[in-house]
Amino acid sequence: MVTVRVSSEYPVTQEHLWKHLLRSSTLVYVTFDMQEFSAVESFPEQWQEGTEVVTDVKIFGLATVKDYKIKFTKVDESVGEIHTEESGGSVKKWNHIMRAERITPKSCRYTDEVEIQGGVATPLIYAYASYMYRRRQRYLRELLLI
Repeated sequence: MVTVRVSSEYPVTQEHLWKHLLRSSTLVYVTFDMQEFSAVESFPEQWQEGTEVVTDVKIFGLATVKDYKIKFTKVDESVGEIHTEESGGSVKKWNHIMRAERITPKSCRYTDEVEIQGGVATPLIYAYASYMYRRRQRYLRELLLI
């Protein structure tokens, strides 16, 4: 198992960031050129603890991961964390923690931390995840500052 950790600081309140993290539309926005979700129409407006979705995920418009499962195991505003357990295709385990931390009253830090297990494909999945989360956080910056 390997871990990817990517953090960025944003000139917005932690509350503003948190509001966006809860929206399924944020996931669609920050992944628009890397991932396409077949079941996006059935995503809830807001993620909640216990939410489970199953979707096909097309990666870069090329490879499709069938029946990719995302389960929201923790959504806790008091600590600013969302936890998911994900799997599908070569991805046996993709445990994702999204963390929103207050730095000052008008700035915050966002961290994606993911434990990945993918058998022999783990190095390739790790490389993709490292790239994807850096790119997602750039798109998140755009969204937060609109």
